[in-house]
Amino acid sequence: MLGLYIHVPFCSAICHYCNFNRGLFDEGLKQRYVDAVVADIHGAPARHGWAPGRQAADSVFFVGGTASLLDAREIHAIVHAC
Repeated sequence: MLGLYIHVPFCSAICHYCNFNRGLFDEGLKQRYVDAVVADIHGAPARHGWAPGRQAADSVFFVGGTASLLDAREIHAIVHAC
């Protein structure tokens, strides 16, 4: 079984008690971040020496800042990459 943790570091407001890596929401930065996450997922097999056909992730957790700031297209891109 393989579970993936996708950290979404964007928030609409910064809570004083939160210790997660996060920053205020920025639409342009969000798109670059999603693109980088997808690229990182695609490159993971080569970096880790995984053989072709490795089992796909059976769970994906979107956590961190406010994951709901990602739109459906961005979530789809990340899940599809997984």
